Amino acid sequence: MLVVLAELVAFLPELAAYQELLSPAERARADRFVTAALRGSFVTAHGLMRAVLGRCLELDPVTLSFAETARGKPFLLPPASVATFNLSHSRRFVALALARATHGELGVDVEDVERQVSAGLVDACTSPGERALFHEGLSETERRALFFRIWTRKEAVLKASGLGIGVRLSSVDVAPQLASATVLWDEGRQRHHVTSFAGLPEGLCGALAQAGPSPGPFELLRLVPEIR
Repeated sequence: MLVVLAELVAFLPELAAYQELLSPAERARADRFVTAALRGSFVTAHGLMRAVLGRCLELDPVTLSFAETARGKPFLLPPASVATFNLSHSRRFVALALARATHGELGVDVEDVERQVSAGLVDACTSPGERALFHEGLSETERRALFFRIWTRKEAVLKASGLGIGVRLSSVDVAPQLASATVLWDEGRQRHHVTSFAGLPEGLCGALAQAGPSPGPFELLRLVPEIR
């Protein structure tokens, strides 16, 4: 199991090459973004995704075909369906998690820890147990770091489940005080193992969720452009 992390700005010089890897549908999605910066981020993230998946699966990245579940979770079609994957990107970074399909569904999330965190946002997104961790002694920096640790873990779990963020976030407790934890939710019918990433670049927070109670080992790899 592999998680690939890449800084988007480092790969923007290859934007034209990544554009060529995209399907007509992906190019149409990119064209709907209103700014060049957002279009560039989308093209780079999805081009990198295709390039990494193609290399790992020993397939031409242009030939990879995707479909979506009824709730919008993308998956690979044959012959690439031997793998499962999930993609996330923040303003600055993209993360791609991939594994053999036999490992179960994955969810990954990365977020830039920038915005202020209000009491109302904490209340809306946290379980009672998580909310209790926001005691009065926390500084604003600590408060923001804790919130995004919780947020990325929940986002990863919900993406792995295929249900997405439409689920009431306060109903899911992701035990942020632990480096990794088994999460039971939806009245016990869903079970995922979630791990927060360590050693990320400053200002970045992220997590990986795997379906099932037992985590598989994974490698976190920082991707850099090839020297030409």
